[in-house]
Amino acid sequence: MNDIESWVSAAEGADQKTFRRATHVLLSAISSHANLLPEMVMKGGALLAIRYRTGRMTRDIDFSTRVALHDFDRTIAQFVADLDRALTNASTQNAYGLQLRAQSHEVKPNENGRFPTLHIKIGYATLGDVRLMQRLKSGQSPHVLAVDYSFNEEIHDIERIGDERLGVNVYGEFTLIAEKLRAYLQQLERDRSRGRDLYDLWCLLKDRRFDQAELARLFDAIKAKAHSRAIAIDSDTFENPALFEHTQRSYEQLSGQVVDLPNFADAHAVVARFWRALPW
Repeated sequence: MNDIESWVSAAEGADQKTFRRATHVLLSAISSHANLLPEMVMKGGALLAIRYRTGRMTRDIDFSTRVALHDFDRTIAQFVADLDRALTNASTQNAYGLQLRAQSHEVKPNENGRFPTLHIKIGYATLGDVRLMQRLKSGQSPHVLAVDYSFNEEIHDIERIGDERLGVNVYGEFTLIAEKLRAYLQQLERDRSRGRDLYDLWCLLKDRRFDQAELARLFDAIKAKAHSRAIAIDSDTFENPALFEHTQRSYEQLSGQVVDLPNFADAHAVVARFWRALPW
C-alpha cells in the first residue's frame, strides 16, 4: 500500500472517505496523463496530510507550475479539457465506483497578474447514485474537489509520492518549508490568519535536524520565495510580535481538526528556533 492509499484507508466517516477516494482518482488521472503529470506539482495541506501525516483536514487540492501563464503552451480552456478527459478515463478504471468531472474554472485575480491561480471545481458522484450522477452530468454536483493551480511559482526541489502504478510530482521538503514560511510571513499584508501554516511547519520541523549544507539550501529557497513576493526578511522577521498575535487566534481554532494540537507557544518556538539557525 503506497502513501496515497494509506491516507485514503485512514479516513474516518463516510464523507471524508469519499472525499479522499475522489482525491485518489484525481491523482490517478494526473499520473496517467503525459502532459498533466510534469506540469502539475502538488503542494499544500493535502500533500502534507498524505506525505507527513499531519492529521489536518483540508478540502483544497493545490498544485503549482514554474511556468508563467503567458508562457503556457495552450489556453486555459484546453488545459481544463485535457484534465477532464483524464478524469473521464480515471473514472472508468477506479475501484471506488466514482465518477469525476470538471464543472467550472476561473482564473484569479486575472490572467494578466504576476501570480495568477486557476481555480477548478471538480464534481464527483458514486456511479450507483442516479440523482447525484444526474447533477454531476449537469455540472451541479454538490460534492466537489476544489483544485487550485498556481502559475509562476518558485519550485526548488521536486519529489514523488505514490508508486510505480501511480506517481505524482510534489513539492520537495525544502520548497514546502519555504512556501509555508512565505505564506506565514505574508499574512499581515494580505489580511489573512495563517495558524494552519504554523502547525504545518511544526509538523515538518519538530523532529528534523538539518546539516549546514541543507540549511544553506533551505536559506536559498526561503530567500527566493520571499524575494518573489517582495518580502523583506532578516533574522528577526519570524518573531514579529504582530505576527505572533495575529496567528494565535486561527491556530487555536485547529483544535477542532487536529488531535493533540501542540500548544501554540511551543509550536511557534520550534519554528523560531529553525529560523534563527539559518545562516544569516
